[in-house]
This record gives sequence, structure tokens and C-alpha cells, in this order.
Amino acid sequence: MASISELRDNFDGMTLAQKKQFINNLKTKLQGSNNAAHKQFLNECIQKYNDEARLGTKYNTDVQSVSQSTNKSNNTSLRSNYTEDSLKQPPAKTAKGKSSTKLIATILISLLVVGGSAVALVSTGILPPHGGNTGNQTLPIGDSAMHNPTLSDSPDSLVNDNTINHNELNPPPDFPENPVSDFEYAYDEETSGVEILRYIGTTASGNNIGTEVNVRIPEAIQGYPVTKIGAYAFSYMWITYVYIPNSVKVIDREAFLSSSRLTSVTIPGSVTTIGVGAFYRCTDLTSITIASGVTSIGVEAFFSSGLTSVRIPSSVTSIGHGAFASCGRLYEVYFESAIPPTIVRAAYGASRDVFERVASGAIAFVPEASPHGFGIEGSMWEGLIVTTR
Repeated sequence: MASISELRDNFDGMTLAQKKQFINNLKTKLQGSNNAAHKQFLNECIQKYNDEARLGTKYNTDVQSVSQSTNKSNNTSLRSNYTEDSLKQPPAKTAKGKSSTKLIATILISLLVVGGSAVALVSTGILPPHGGNTGNQTLPIGDSAMHNPTLSDSPDSLVNDNTINHNELNPPPDFPENPVSDFEYAYDEETSGVEILRYIGTTASGNNIGTEVNVRIPEAIQGYPVTKIGAYAFSYMWITYVYIPNSVKVIDREAFLSSSRLTSVTIPGSVTTIGVGAFYRCTDLTSITIASGVTSIGVEAFFSSGLTSVRIPSSVTSIGHGAFASCGRLYEVYFESAIPPTIVRAAYGASRDVFERVASGAIAFVPEASPHGFGIEGSMWEGLIVTTR
């Protein structure tokens, strides 16, 4: 059986042209349907396509946008493969440029619209599960440890690095962790822990549109650390605050894309990578703390967010083009290192200064002004005026 999460993974692996074909075919399939879950998935695909294309053709849809429901029962069949008893291995993502028309057709054929209600989606099984093995497999979790060649059987493989006390810098909030049932998740071999694939818990919508929704991501699920927030895991979510635990190592691309109600985030020192567009268009995001330990900030990571100031720790060695572009209220940027980070060129679209179109007269406070570093006092660096603090 294939869930919407699995279809989402397949869609994410397609080329831009194949995504266009998929969307057009899916729109045709859903004409006359009243299935809210499938229409919401279509809208999500269109939004993802638009954000990736940006300068390309924009899609309009006559399918009415469906707000995320607070009634979790609508999602029961979609998250049935992600239970507290087992971590399901999702199908391996198809590499970009290697998807096929057959794959698109197979996904569409598997999409069944029955009686206007969310139903399970049938997979033909042409994609192997995560890890390249054949057949549907689950990783047994519970009293017995998961057997996986990438993990040691020693207890040390299941705990975080204790050389840094991240809890001192990122103390947990005074509200409990969200239940595991609020998330779709899977084991991630690259980070040797659990990846959050999608948040499916309560969001602000309908009658509670003005309600504050706080999310506390669990530090561990079934004894394994949560090490990765996956691509699009919280995209287009109406949540106010999210606590990222000190076990997380990677925030993947567009993880919080257009979560426009998000106001405050602390990125703990356990995180090394903030992915491309991770907080793209988080327009209410006014407070961000980036702890020492982060080494890479991706292209357009905080594009068009509501930040007014930001501190870049000395651990950051690379920043992508447009990482803080179009943050119209961003006026102060504090760099802890006198050595500027390497600027990573965007792989698509027009290149932007890292701080292009921020507040007029925005300042880069640096430890030392030097022609061999950020530049001399009063010069411009990536859209900021250089000054020593």
C-alpha cells in the first residue's frame, strides 16, 4: 500500500518537466471529485512546483484550497503505516533526472478516488523500499534493538554526543512533547536516526484560525534519536512555534516553507545543515537563534522572512545565495568570525546577494574590517554595509 507521504516522496524526486506532467494528469483525474485529502495533495504539488520554478510557468487550479483539518481521524488511513509499533521504510526517492513517464503513470493509476473520502493508495511496487531491498519491510522497534548494518549494537549508537551540553543553549519548553501519532516518520540511514517526514497534528485553521499552535518535536521515537527534519515536513503549516530538539542534525530543504505563522525558532548546535529554502517565506518569523555548530546555511534559507536581526556564529563556513534576501525588516547582522563564509551559488534562477533587498542601510557588524575579509569600513559585502563592533 502506498500513502500520500510515499506519493509525495516520488513527486519530490521528479524533474520539473515531469512534475508539470504529473500535476496536469492529476488535475484531470480529480475533476468532479470531492475528495478533500487528494485535492489538498494536488494543491501541495502545485505549490511545490511554483516554488521550485519561481521564474517559470505558474499554475492556477480550480480546486479550492483545503485548510489542514484539526480532525485527525481524516488522516488515519494516511498514517497507518507510521505507527508507534514500527518505523516503516519509505520507498527510495528517485534521483532527479532519472524519473520516468512510466513512474508517473503508475502513481496516477494507483490513485483511487472513492466516495469523496480519503482512501489508501495502491502501489504497484515498482519502487524498492528505502535501502534498496525488495519488498515491503519494517524495522522492528521496541524491546529488541533494530538490526541494521549501519548501526552498532552498542548502546552508544542510540544516544547523542554528550561532549556538548546543548540543553544549556536550547532548553526544552515547559509543555510536553507532541505524541508520536502527530508525525509521519522513517529511519534515516545517513543520520543514523529518525527522520520526521511530515507533521500531521493540529494546526490553526477553521474556527481556531487565531489560536497559537506550539509544536515540540520529540527528541527520540521508540528509543532512536530524531536526527532529521525532512523536506517539506512542516511546509505550509499554520503553527506559531516549534521546538527543535538537540538530537536533530539536519533541517532539510524547504522543511518550513511558507509556514507564515511561525514566529520564533532556535536552531540548536547539534544541527550542522540548514537546507535550501528551509524557512522560505516564513513572513512572521521575527526571532531566530542559530547556535554554534551550524556549518552551512542553504540558498534562500530565510528568503522573505520577517527577521529584524540575526547573529551568524563562527562555525558557519558557507551561506547560499539569497539566504536572507528580501527580508525587508532585517537591519542588523552580527558575524562572530572575521573570516567571511564561502558564498554558495544557486543551482537555479538568478543569483542574489546573500542579503539582497534587506532594510535600507542594513549593517554587517564584524570583528575586524579588512580588504582580505569582509572589506574595509563602510564598504559593501553581499548587500550589507561593513562596520566593526
